[in-house]
Amino acid sequence: MAQIEFTFNWFYADDHDIAMFSSGRLPKRPRGIDSGLPTVGTGRYEWRGFLSPAQHAQVINPPSGAIVNWNNKSARDFGAADNNWGRGSIHRSLLLQHALDRNSTHTLDSVVAAMNRAATQDLRVMEVLPALAAVLDTGPAPTPRAAQMLQLLKDWRAAGGSRLDRDLDGKIDDPGAAILDQAWPNITDAVMGPVLGEQLAQLASLMTRDNAPSSQGSAYLDGWYGYVDKDLRTIAGQRWRARFTRSSVAVAT
Repeated sequence: MAQIEFTFNWFYADDHDIAMFSSGRLPKRPRGIDSGLPTVGTGRYEWRGFLSPAQHAQVINPPSGAIVNWNNKSARDFGAADNNWGRGSIHRSLLLQHALDRNSTHTLDSVVAAMNRAATQDLRVMEVLPALAAVLDTGPAPTPRAAQMLQLLKDWRAAGGSRLDRDLDGKIDDPGAAILDQAWPNITDAVMGPVLGEQLAQLASLMTRDNAPSSQGSAYLDGWYGYVDKDLRTIAGQRWRARFTRSSVAVAT
């Protein structure tokens, strides 16, 4: 498996053990490189070879008793592809993790139930709304209607944040879904706009504000969820292990 050059997360399970290994041909980069920014092409910052198998993300029988992966980062402090800017404090794998955490022990049926729960939840209301509400609740709502909409979102989250249409009328059952679908672009821009200014559109060109659910069967893989969550929690006074950094790059023409 260590000889496989394409990036892939491999899993193993039997009646006693579980394990994960992330394969790939992963370069060693010199210090000072930010993979999301242009790099000076003088040769000073060329790769220094490739990581050994022992340096790859891997685990055998973790203390948690579970290995959860839904295309999320494979390990703490482990990077993604250079064109991936969506890794952060919020990822859809949290939905699956929290669904599994509802039970201390599992059967195959309960694991499938956790998968179904996570697959039908709205990531934004389950994982980003707490930070948004914490900031909004520090002051009065601008209008009674705004207060009502926030309460509907809180109620939706308390009910599980499902996006299912159980009565098959063509609409998601909970009204919170319609509220958040409409409000999300304005929320993201209100949070990120004061910081990014004219660069807001540049971020949108690199990554969509919302990787919304669709008939294609996948959602919430990329989006501004972590940016919004982390910025709001910073406003609320939370301290982070890795704070946002701001960098400028000058390009000579």
